[in-house]
Amino acid sequence: MIQTARAKINIYGIVLFKSVNDGARIVDGSIIQSDGNSTTIGKSPITEVPSGTLPEDATIEVARSVLSGLVLEGDLTNDEIAALLNVYPNWNDLQIGEWINTDDMLVYSNALYRVVQGHNKQVDWTPDETPALFTAAVPDNVIPVWVQPTGAHDAYNIGALVQWPEDGTVWRSTIDANTTEPGTLLPWGYWVEAE
Repeated sequence: MIQTARAKINIYGIVLFKSVNDGARIVDGSIIQSDGNSTTIGKSPITEVPSGTLPEDATIEVARSVLSGLVLEGDLTNDEIAALLNVYPNWNDLQIGEWINTDDMLVYSNALYRVVQGHNKQVDWTPDETPALFTAAVPDNVIPVWVQPTGAHDAYNIGALVQWPEDGTVWRSTIDANTTEPGTLLPWGYWVEAE
């Protein structure tokens, strides 16, 4: 399981955890919905689950199943990535002039892209050449390898999990529009290491 925290202090076996998002926390075998500004004190490890990952009425068994389904992009083989991409529609299958919605996920040239601005498909507006319309993405339940954002369209938002490419460490963003490199600017806490 991935354990993350904005502020986590271990004193005499007591863990102080301050939540910073609207996700859920798993504490002592129970799922607790956070209000985005809560503090928990306990003796057990706490797992922060990004918002939207679990259904509202999730049981601990469902939570464990969802968390075990998270995989690291760097651990996937080319065949596994190809199989995951087959789930998404292909940009080439869309008709010229067809409307593409914001947040749609499309495959183009064996890569997955998220639509950042709704538009009508045009031949020369391909996902790999039009960063104003598309940003690189990974399939659901995959933690991507960190890539330096080029602007607001592909910056990491609060709760985003990324894998550091050199050593595989998983980091969690604590701010929206995060363009900093994980492991730098530690006093500001823009990223926290997932345990």
